[in-house]
Amino acid sequence: SSEFPVGFTQVKLTAGDAARNEATCTFNVYVDDRDPPTITCPGSVSQILPEGGTEQRVEWPDPVATDNTFVRNVTVSMKSGQVLTIGKYEVFATAYDLYDNQRTCNFTVEL
Repeated sequence: SSEFPVGFTQVKLTAGDAARNEATCTFNVYVDDRDPPTITCPGSVSQILPEGGTEQRVEWPDPVATDNTFVRNVTVSMKSGQVLTIGKYEVFATAYDLYDNQRTCNFTVEL
């Protein structure tokens, strides 16, 4: 039993018998990555404006993504630290791996 990495791996097999006869063959094994990354968004964020205020800078932790190969990119629909006005905002984060598999999570920011 063998484990192969994602992509092409060349395998060479040699078989022999008691009479010292041998035969060799070579073949390729291709492993395709179809597993999307995992991504975890922070919990919902709620902040209260100071009295008389109409906007405030709101910050939250970055989403965390992992993958069985490599996380190539994480996009977020709104960046932490923006100045927001009163309202409820849905934030979406998407993680992409090297093979363009993707997964999205979301959370709410309310001011």
